[in-house]
Amino acid sequence: PSLQSLRDGTFFKDLDTYLQEHLPLRADLIEGKAAVDSRVIGESPNPQVTFGSDGWLFFTEDLKRDCSVTSPGDVIVAQMARFVAETDAAGRKGVAYIGPDKSSMVPDRLPASLRDTCTRELSRQIRDELRTQRPAGVPDLFSTLDRDDVESLYWRRDSHWNPEGAALASAEVVDAIRPGLWDPSAVDRK
Repeated sequence: PSLQSLRDGTFFKDLDTYLQEHLPLRADLIEGKAAVDSRVIGESPNPQVTFGSDGWLFFTEDLKRDCSVTSPGDVIVAQMARFVAETDAAGRKGVAYIGPDKSSMVPDRLPASLRDTCTRELSRQIRDELRTQRPAGVPDLFSTLDRDDVESLYWRRDSHWNPEGAALASAEVVDAIRPGLWDPSAVDRK
């Protein structure tokens, strides 16, 4: 250490950082804290993951993302329909869709404090608008995936659709592009 680092306090700051990073059993302590956070307190040690009920995990960003959107659902659906119309007018087949995330489709598995958020409200508005307007070239994947067994279409510990959910959504999108093209027997849903 230099005399200057002792005077300006950087020596002690650097020493503190070194001791924190080289603490004996540091990795074991971090792992132990994560176990207590998840098993005892019920909180995720990873800020990107939100724990739901019965082992369901949610991508935290999905729960916050729509809060920054200022357009209501009807405006979003109208913009999608306009994109499709303009693409069609340019000589191409336009399709626009919103892939419903797990938090929109299985909200009962969310923590109670996150069930009535702006994310859920925007998803509800979009879902209602798609069901009411049914614009050409904008498949309603909310309705496609909204089944009694909706939980069977998403991975419990991942934010994505499972193969069955992906096949149902893909069939709807392909049908919007070219009706009759989708061959369900050609898809491995396992």
